[in-house]
Amino acid sequence: MRTSLIIARPDLIKRLLPSVNDVRIESISNLPEDELFDKSIYKNKEQLQAVSHIAAGSSNQFPYILFGPPGTGKTVTFVEAVKQVYKRMNASTIIVTAQSNTATDLLAQKLVNDIPHCNFAILNLLFQLTKQNLNLGDIVRIYSFLHEDSYDVPSSLLKIHRFGFDWLLEEKLNQRIICLTLSMTNNLVHYPSNNISFAKFIIDDL
Repeated sequence: MRTSLIIARPDLIKRLLPSVNDVRIESISNLPEDELFDKSIYKNKEQLQAVSHIAAGSSNQFPYILFGPPGTGKTVTFVEAVKQVYKRMNASTIIVTAQSNTATDLLAQKLVNDIPHCNFAILNLLFQLTKQNLNLGDIVRIYSFLHEDSYDVPSSLLKIHRFGFDWLLEEKLNQRIICLTLSMTNNLVHYPSNNISFAKFIIDDL
């Protein structure tokens, strides 16, 4: 991986694989309990510290890495961090991704209840009737499949899911939280007309 980065983008080495001397972590205060979406995090020092640092961006341009064995609360910490960035960085766009559809679905399911969203099925119908662009809410779960019968979407995500990337050619992607698989993030590069930029790129279980 390191060799590939040197050849493709040598300037990314210090950002993705920094040395100890390159990193300067800013000192910050932990978030108070009443500002947390998941109050249980306040009782876990490591989770609270991680969420607080990610929300504050204390590592600056360097990645913040969560690691630990299964069952230690990494996904819970991950989800809380996404919600905190969403709340604190107004108008920011966050890419939320994992390696599989199942893992990405799980993240989207844990996010959707606390993020304003709209029913895409109803919005599509209204668009056909009015031909006007409508507010699509702040979160979307995008699948690479082109047809509804290609994948069994969890019922809790039916309101926020879209199939394929072709619709980006006609619609502006204005959701603040975009959930998709890691392999599918490559498609973002192919639609530069949408000027997709993001404040945080968050990967679970890499």
